Amino acid sequence: MSEAALPAFQAAQELAKRLGSRLHVCYVAHPPLVTSGETLVDSKTGETRDIPAELNAAVNPDPAVERELHLLLVERSAGIQETLKALPPLDAGLLVVGMHKKPGLAGFLGGSITEEVVRVADCPVLVVK
Repeated sequence: MSEAALPAFQAAQELAKRLGSRLHVCYVAHPPLVTSGETLVDSKTGETRDIPAELNAAVNPDPAVERELHLLLVERSAGIQETLKALPPLDAGLLVVGMHKKPGLAGFLGGSITEEVVRVADCPVLVVK
C-alpha cells in the first residue's frame, strides 16, 4: 500500500463505519502481474503477493466495516478513464483517493492522476493527503 493510499483507506474506513456502508477497496496493478483470486502473480518470476494480507498488515481493519477487495489489472499506459472503467459496477456514493505530497503548485493541484480522477469520476471524490 502506498504512502498516499494509507490515509485515504483510513478515512474511507471511518466514513464507512459512521455511515454503515460497505467499503470497496480497489487495488490497481500493472502487467506483468496477473491476478489469481486475491493474489497477484508476477508472470515473469512467479513471485506472488497476497493483497488482503498486505492490506491487513498496513492498516488496522475495523471488523465493523464490511470490506470488499477489487484487484484491477490495467496497462501502465492506461488513462484514468480506462482504469475507472475496469471497476466492477459499484454504485459508489463517494470515491476516496490518496494524494502524493508534492512541493509547490504540483502539490496544491494534487498531481495529474488525482486531478484527473476528480475530473472524470461519476460520483463525488474525497481527496486525502
